[in-house]
Amino acid sequence: MDLKKTIRKLHFWLGLASGLIVFIVAITGCLYVFEEEITNYTQYDFDYVKAQNSSRVALVDVIDSFGKNHPESKLLFIKQKESVPNATIVLGNKKIQVAYNPYDGKEVMSLVTKDSFFAIILEIHRTLLLGEIGENIVGISTFVFLFMLISGLILWFPTNFKKLKSYFTISDKSAKRLNFDLHRIGGFYASFILVFIVSTGLFFSYDFVKKATYSVTNSEPYTKWGPNSGVPKSTETDIAEIYTQIQKEYPNCIESNIYYPKERDGTIRVKLKYAYEYIPKYNTFFVNQFSGKIVQTDLNKNASTAESVKNSIFGIHTGSIFGILGKIIVFLAVLMAVSLPITGFIMWRRKKKKKSKSTQ
Repeated sequence: MDLKKTIRKLHFWLGLASGLIVFIVAITGCLYVFEEEITNYTQYDFDYVKAQNSSRVALVDVIDSFGKNHPESKLLFIKQKESVPNATIVLGNKKIQVAYNPYDGKEVMSLVTKDSFFAIILEIHRTLLLGEIGENIVGISTFVFLFMLISGLILWFPTNFKKLKSYFTISDKSAKRLNFDLHRIGGFYASFILVFIVSTGLFFSYDFVKKATYSVTNSEPYTKWGPNSGVPKSTETDIAEIYTQIQKEYPNCIESNIYYPKERDGTIRVKLKYAYEYIPKYNTFFVNQFSGKIVQTDLNKNASTAESVKNSIFGIHTGSIFGILGKIIVFLAVLMAVSLPITGFIMWRRKKKKKSKSTQ
């Protein structure tokens, strides 16, 4: 058996085995590409208030309001869009988000985010709603799909260059031919984009992929949570005051996120995002939650190649690194990925029926 026949058999059987998972992951990926744009439209009243010619409310007042009105909810993050004056200040955790008016500090509305549409879509995309088992199934299927893309390109490569034109043309002479061409030629064009999408997806799924990437760059990214705060104490840090000080020293951020630690001895992380063209720029500060001291500072100007890679991976995966045009291209490529298991299955069914008739 020659190499191409072996690859064709592997492509066929592995595709048949992983087709349903690839279909689910691809279709949820399609839906999630425009999550930001759709959410901005559907949640406009949550994200924005009427613009006013007024200064922003003190952050400490908003934090106090959240503590009084939602005592049962542990505060884990604070999100602000400093570049948009009328954007709400959002406080909450994985279960609930509460929006506050940036001018007067009053609560606008709250959302239960755990059961939101895109939260469920993302969870299906990552784990099939099966937790760690589902995450492993998705990870293995993603590796299989990467092989399918590479093997598909090998199988597409023409053996007779006199017929090269037909390898780039979709014919509608018959339903069978149309289905075959959609699978072969559509898959060929989409593969060059899908290889990047799938590879970056593996980056999110497996630590060894991350380590391999960092090894290639011969550098390491910043640590996510920084050092611990030490022995827990009864005193609490006024993070609003520290945030104000950081803003004065490192001004002009477009967005900021403050993350409270889940662990008792963890540090508070203040992450400021700045205007960028392709690779997101961040300055990150780790604050001891008991003493209020900044114990670690990770500045964008000191970022390693690995840090830049880490910051750009999500943008490559969703196409957002190239703006709305990049998202459209990724959407179309992933839409083709949705069709590949379907057209492949139809080809298998036709072949099986033909074989069944021939044995009768």
